[in-house]
Amino acid sequence: MSDVAIIAVLEEKIDGLISYIERLEEEKQDLFNQIREKDTQISDLEGKIEAFENERAEVGKRVEHILEKLGRISDGQRSGEQVNDLHNEEVDSSKDGFQFTDSD
Repeated sequence: MSDVAIIAVLEEKIDGLISYIERLEEEKQDLFNQIREKDTQISDLEGKIEAFENERAEVGKRVEHILEKLGRISDGQRSGEQVNDLHNEEVDSSKDGFQFTDSD
């Protein structure tokens, strides 16, 4: 094999390596872009998780408060006390001839 032929083979192999390295660089950049996208998605999901946890805690507090109210009503009925419905209490003012309804 002549020197020119050896150089041609060597040049062909180097060109192949350069193409391979360029493809690897492109693949590397694509992977970095995917990582950035995934990091953004993770951050968004972490924010949603935090919001759901806060909402869950608030719902838990409200349910506990409602159960306490129901417990007081239940305790009042068991002890024979008259239970007033605070949301639909009607007051009859016969001296003025007016009927007031509190519907808070």
